[in-house]
Amino acid sequence: MVGKSNLILLIPTGEDPQYSASKVLLWDDKKLTPVGEISFTSDAISVLFAKDLFMVALKESLKCLTMKDIKVMTTISTNINPKGLQAVSYGNEFCIATPHPEMGKV
Repeated sequence: MVGKSNLILLIPTGEDPQYSASKVLLWDDKKLTPVGEISFTSDAISVLFAKDLFMVALKESLKCLTMKDIKVMTTISTNINPKGLQAVSYGNEFCIATPHPEMGKV
């Protein structure tokens, strides 16, 4: 769930042609219906919500999007990331960890 809202971010399997695996669905759990979707050029592997933004891991990049207007804030290039590894720290400074484009680095 997204914060304390009834919004859930879902990655479809792609088995249903209406819901491609290259999309992230914004599902309203109160209305029990999708309320939006974001499409990418490759399959979305994982999604992580952090405060007022969310991150979508793709095969070779991480997209950071704002919740306010659902727009890509930045794209971080990664090494091939088939498991969609990503982490966020909420300490004194906001920090995102994801595989570095050069193998063996974060």
